[in-house]
Amino acid sequence: MFDTLSLTWEFRDDLLLGLRNTLLATAACMVSSVVFGLLLGVASTSHLKLLRGAIAIYVDVFRSIPLLVLLWLVYFGLPTLPGYPILVTPAAAVFIAFTLSYTTYQTEIFRAGIIAIDAGQKEAARSLGMRPAQVFRRIVMRQIVRIVLPPTMNQFTDILKSTAMAGTVAFAELFRTAQLIGTMTYDFMSAFLVVSVIYAVICLPLVYLTNYFDKRLRRGTAY
Repeated sequence: MFDTLSLTWEFRDDLLLGLRNTLLATAACMVSSVVFGLLLGVASTSHLKLLRGAIAIYVDVFRSIPLLVLLWLVYFGLPTLPGYPILVTPAAAVFIAFTLSYTTYQTEIFRAGIIAIDAGQKEAARSLGMRPAQVFRRIVMRQIVRIVLPPTMNQFTDILKSTAMAGTVAFAELFRTAQLIGTMTYDFMSAFLVVSVIYAVICLPLVYLTNYFDKRLRRGTAY
């Protein structure tokens, strides 16, 4: 117990840096996946069959690739492209791989939210002369927020935990920091115990908050 506390204090700056990188990576990947997921989710409900098919292929393909494989493919694979090597930093590789992977899930979340809205409401709005953009902004967006909020919060928690994979491409996140501390001190148990507690302190409130909104939503009142 005392060894763990002393290790935490001794390497507090390194742990804080790893935590900062973890949170920044999580936030950046979450924002990008939500933005692209919203765009693709809306496009996936389009009347254009070719567009819907292209999005469906993207979602199916990238959901079938393990995130770790995709991360290594970007970081280690792109620089070895014959004739056109693409060098990427660890942070860029994490951003690209996580965005490609988690955008697929957000696309499905937004598509399900849009489909869940009664089509009669949209038809009534169009009959009143509203343009498609107005229908989406005033009718669709105001309702899908409460539908997609719980699963989107789950996505945030999942991204946060999955950043532990980023250490495999030399990104200085929290788990890699623990590995390096364990290598220097030969006390892997204390190092991993510290980061486990940090992850739990961050993720548990998010889980409880997600469950709270989900229960409110099931009762028909998200707020």
